[in-house]
Amino acid sequence: LLIVEGYPDAAYLYAAGIKNIAAVGQAKLSLSHLEGLSHNNVKRVIISFDNDNVGPENTEAAIKMLIDKTEIIPFVLEPSLLSPHKDPDELVRHEGLDALKNILDKVENGISWLVKRKISKYDLTKEIEKQEAFNVALSLELILRDEYDREMLVDSIAHLFSLQKETVRTQLKSFKEKSKKNFLFFNFFSFLLLHFLFF
Repeated sequence: LLIVEGYPDAAYLYAAGIKNIAAVGQAKLSLSHLEGLSHNNVKRVIISFDNDNVGPENTEAAIKMLIDKTEIIPFVLEPSLLSPHKDPDELVRHEGLDALKNILDKVENGISWLVKRKISKYDLTKEIEKQEAFNVALSLELILRDEYDREMLVDSIAHLFSLQKETVRTQLKSFKEKSKKNFLFFNFFSFLLLHFLFF
């Protein structure tokens, strides 16, 4: 299912021949949308939000929600691929349906897209920033739901940082163990604090 932002966009593209399309209406995926996707047994979606200031941010939120709340596999049509147009229906109006179909061939897994987005603000030619970006990428481990997602994360990090996959898997395992220890420590500290305050 192709998911776009506006209802008019979806209506236009449906009339143009893309039948497996829906719109979120307010540019954000919501729990009610997830209920509809589940009711219709949707297994995979392509998020194609607008090529503007908020499109990528809303795309990120949609991916996280899909991963957290469903078993649906999210894919992303990178908004910048619509350039110089703002949204899919504008692209079709100016360049025809084939132009949209061509860039739909370039969709990428949501996890992979998310890794790229998260590290895009870092300069990977500088070692300090590269390490920070690597840690940010590893932190996505916290939102994963299964081994498929984990392999997508491993593949993306290995590719973007020119590392062996086994190295990335080792780093992810270490990160997960540290996160678990930090979580346990925080809970223990919170328990002691509450005990001190109330007893």
